[in-house]
Amino acid sequence: MTRVRILALLPLLWSCGAAASDQYVCLGMWSQHFYKCTGCNEANELIGLQYGRTFVSTFKNSSGEETLFAGYDMRWRRKRVDLGVMLGGAIGYSMPITPGVIPYASVKINDKFRIKPAFFGVGISVLTEFKF
Repeated sequence: MTRVRILALLPLLWSCGAAASDQYVCLGMWSQHFYKCTGCNEANELIGLQYGRTFVSTFKNSSGEETLFAGYDMRWRRKRVDLGVMLGGAIGYSMPITPGVIPYASVKINDKFRIKPAFFGVGISVLTEFKF
């Protein structure tokens, strides 16, 4: 149900008139844990939106539970590479709201596509972003 709500936001984002360079759809996320994680979900099925520096996404966490993560993207652009930190909170883990501070480096493949490896407390994840 959360995925449907996020996808329903697409027309709203288009109508807000943000610069095209600041609007992304995020699809797919794959994670690898630093520790042996038998039975962990590592194909996280992420769907998300980024509007300017604000983002919201939904994915299946390592336990396979639906998780909502939203927050602010602090980034520094250098030609084809962005360095940044995503600051936000997640709903869907054991705590009511789990704070998140996730450093990343994204690589712009072309004008419409970038790959974003991100590091979190227990491993690394990679997600893909498409400009719309």
